[in-house]
Amino acid sequence: MVEICYLEGGQELLEKVAPLWKSLNEHHQNASKHFSRYYNQITFAKRKEEWLKNIESGKMRIDLVHSKGSYEYIGYCVSICNQNIGEVESIFVGDAYRNMGIGRCLMQRALDWMDQQSVKTKRISVAVGNEQVLKFYQGFGFFPRSVMLEQVSEKLSNLE
Repeated sequence: MVEICYLEGGQELLEKVAPLWKSLNEHHQNASKHFSRYYNQITFAKRKEEWLKNIESGKMRIDLVHSKGSYEYIGYCVSICNQNIGEVESIFVGDAYRNMGIGRCLMQRALDWMDQQSVKTKRISVAVGNEQVLKFYQGFGFFPRSVMLEQVSEKLSNLE
């Protein structure tokens, strides 16, 4: 069994998240029936810029997981608290490390931090095509509140 260590910090850890985020983005690309082109076009630099804009009036926390004795990063969670809303912006655990409780621990750490920030509402968005994670999030009390539909532009659908 692999021993793991958790790091926590802020935006100074963002670059360490990049390779794992790219794996998550690739997963979404493959899972998305209508928006794979979107995931193909978004870069980590763009995502990082969005996160940094979101924390201008709030706070960011990054939990990063690595195997003990090495700094092979195997999972992460980016959370943002802005006003009274806490959001798990992105969470990922590498395939080889799933079903070991790492994702559960990352979620709990993020939710505990949000409690410390006294947020009133906690959110997480799930990309269509990734519905298999809904049961995991329901274990933390997250349930669908609404479904937002987005028109697939002709330009995007012609490229797929």
